[in-house]
Amino acid sequence: MANSVTQQRRDMTMTRIVTLLTNRFSSDMVERHVRALQRLVRQNKDGFLIRELDGLVTLLAACCKFVGQNDVYVEPLCNVVKLCGKPFLKEKASDEKEHGKAAVRVMIELGGLIECDYPIIHISVCRAVVSLFTAQPQEDSSVAMQRSSLKLNIRAVEESHVAKHLARCLLTVREDGHRLEILEGLQRLSVSGSCCCDMLQFQAAHSVCSHMLDVDSTDRLLVVSIELLWNLIERGSKEQVAEQLSNLECINVLQKAFCRQMIHGKRSQSDRELRNDILTISHLVAAYCPDAPFVESGFVRLLVLFSTFTEVKSNHDLVRGLRLSQAQEDFELKKLLISMLVTLSSFPAAVKVMMDGYVLLALFSFVQTNDKASTEWTPAQFEELQLEVLAALAVLSPLCVEAYLTCQGSTRLLLLLEWCASEKGQFVGLGNSFHGDGGHGNRRSQMRYCLHVLLNMTSLDNTTILTELCDQAAVQQLVQLLHCEGGFVDWDSLDEIDLEMRHDILLILSALCDSDLHRKELFGEEGVASIVPYIRINPCLFNSGQGHYQLTLVAVVCCWSTIVGCGLNETLFLELEGMFLLLDLLEACPGNAQSLVLGLIVDLCENPKSVPHMLLWKGQDGSTVANLLIRLWQEQEALIKVQRDENGLITDRRAPLAGENQRFVGVRHAGASDLSPAILDIQSNMRAKIYALFNKIGFSNVTGLSSFELITLAVIEQYLDLKLGEVWREINDELIIEKLEPIASDRESLEQIVDSLHQRAIDLCSMQHSHLQSEKETETLAEQRCYDRVRESRRMDEKAKVDFDKFVRRTSDYQALKFARVVQRQRIENSRVKPASAEERKVHLTHQMKLQTTTFSGRHVNVDSTQVPTQQIPAMQA
Repeated sequence: MANSVTQQRRDMTMTRIVTLLTNRFSSDMVERHVRALQRLVRQNKDGFLIRELDGLVTLLAACCKFVGQNDVYVEPLCNVVKLCGKPFLKEKASDEKEHGKAAVRVMIELGGLIECDYPIIHISVCRAVVSLFTAQPQEDSSVAMQRSSLKLNIRAVEESHVAKHLARCLLTVREDGHRLEILEGLQRLSVSGSCCCDMLQFQAAHSVCSHMLDVDSTDRLLVVSIELLWNLIERGSKEQVAEQLSNLECINVLQKAFCRQMIHGKRSQSDRELRNDILTISHLVAAYCPDAPFVESGFVRLLVLFSTFTEVKSNHDLVRGLRLSQAQEDFELKKLLISMLVTLSSFPAAVKVMMDGYVLLALFSFVQTNDKASTEWTPAQFEELQLEVLAALAVLSPLCVEAYLTCQGSTRLLLLLEWCASEKGQFVGLGNSFHGDGGHGNRRSQMRYCLHVLLNMTSLDNTTILTELCDQAAVQQLVQLLHCEGGFVDWDSLDEIDLEMRHDILLILSALCDSDLHRKELFGEEGVASIVPYIRINPCLFNSGQGHYQLTLVAVVCCWSTIVGCGLNETLFLELEGMFLLLDLLEACPGNAQSLVLGLIVDLCENPKSVPHMLLWKGQDGSTVANLLIRLWQEQEALIKVQRDENGLITDRRAPLAGENQRFVGVRHAGASDLSPAILDIQSNMRAKIYALFNKIGFSNVTGLSSFELITLAVIEQYLDLKLGEVWREINDELIIEKLEPIASDRESLEQIVDSLHQRAIDLCSMQHSHLQSEKETETLAEQRCYDRVRESRRMDEKAKVDFDKFVRRTSDYQALKFARVVQRQRIENSRVKPASAEERKVHLTHQMKLQTTTFSGRHVNVDSTQVPTQQIPAMQA
């Protein structure tokens, strides 16, 4: 009963206070307002009831209005706000569901109090919001009711978007102590992704970063600022954070903070971690904002100095006496600096700074054999740094070619590659780094990234670099790495890293030997024997997803660069059944790779020795090279949707080769350098290459083709004439579009050319129809022969039946037997030659004595009898 009365009094107090503050007749009773608020605070010292929150919303709104008129409201308002930081009280379990929206509105009103120009109110709101956001519900014996759940409190803070008001407060706060407290509050709220997004809407990252080096007696401002920035990056939008930090002001602050921590921040582990965090945030800005003023602020020059001072001695005051230990934080710093240089390489101005700072010289100091003991780093750390450096050199070396040549980069890389391929020394990789995948117990990781650097450098097509590599026997060294025992590759034993390394080696060899006959001769017999096994691959591995398909295509490219154009290499390639392997690959590979393989075959056919190999080839189903090429032609025409009927005959005589895209584009006004649709069609499909191959093997040397294939072959044979017709027709149409009238002689010549080429298309249609008619006649004749065989079979069956009936009649009827004998004698008599006189007539007997058969008898007699079972023979003998 006492609790009920107390509750009624609390309800009456909240209602009366709200009425007192909002009634227009009592709006000027300041002292009563203050006493009422004080009494409200005393009666609700454990927190507000959830069902009273609607009234609390109205009360806070009224207080916010009065604060702007009189400072006396500030203290009681702060006390009320402080109570809002306590979890709300529930009378019933359903209060959260029924009045949960009211909690959100209370937080919204708290955010509105930030508009008041009173720092103490800002601090009170910040403390209340953080307290409610982080408060854990605890059992309190002094409170009879349960407190609201943490889930409701967090939802109220997030849905009210109060965090953005606190972030906006950072723009106006002046006192360092208040700023630090608000930052700590925001740091507590930043564990929520929703709150982080709200903060970023009001440039929280910029506000935090620009003031994190302000004077702070507690030395906590920088730490809290970095922690808040980290939470914004992890739970908010990295792009927004980077964009807000990419201005000159923030870059300068990050530079000064990093420099200060680099020089003076080595006292403890936390200082070193803070230094690394600052550099990581700077790295994020550089990665997401390529236009950030890192060069203008001098940050790049500072990073170059700190990245190279351990390898390249410097007299700069900042690094004098500076040392890096083998501690984990310093090791991570070295890796971060290397990674930062790679990211900054996207800045064109930064590359010049790196060249002036001898970055490549410092990085190439790690390109050495790992057998040599390092005094600065442990073996595991040196291995990881070496792999990190090799990955960085793959990006930086192509940008700093002069520095690469100055450092003799090719020589260092080839020596390291030779060490990786050998078994000298005791070193084996630990494989415990990001770049050490697959390198445990071997040297594959070093070889992998060394090849990456060589590949990127050779892809520059720099004559000096290519010549330097070839002079140092790089071709022979790479060929030895490709060598396969027995001329076969054990594909099952190769993982993705092995395939990737062979992929890089083939591309490097392609770049080295391309368009240089002497280097192709250096490739020689050993190189040809090494590359052939990579074309001999099971087509089932193309879809393995491990890189077999890409490796095969790169092997084809390498054949193009190292074999084609060198007669000796071409002969060796053909002797090793290279042409057969290419045709097998052409038959089995997917459509997007057929053009590449076909182009290589076309170039190989410039060697007359290649044609007999092509004519001898047989496919999996016994098809010839002509069958394969015609099938590819038909697939190409179906792909580009050339107009053909169901028999493959031409239906559009005006443009018999045009695909759907060529017909759709048509002839348009174009510039002098633009290609016409007919010419673009040559580049977009393989039909020109197929025509070139048929020209090599001859159109009359192919046999075993069906009529459907002969119809297609007729189109292939006339491909050049039909394409010329399309080009001349486009010229004529373009003249009409541009309203140009040629002179009479040119007009006559143009008409004659177009008419003659059109007539060839008509003749081609006639030839196709003749092939089709010949096929129909052949099919009709074959059908007739089939019917004749059936008819003869039926006649023989009927004759056999008649003969059997006569035989039965002769054996069962004696008169019929006598009549048959008379007929037989008559036939014998009729078959004899009639002599001119009776004396010349000779009579031969037509039967044998003691003969018991009634048919014509020969030397052999077929007796139909039933075979006696084997098991009955003893019984019969008995």
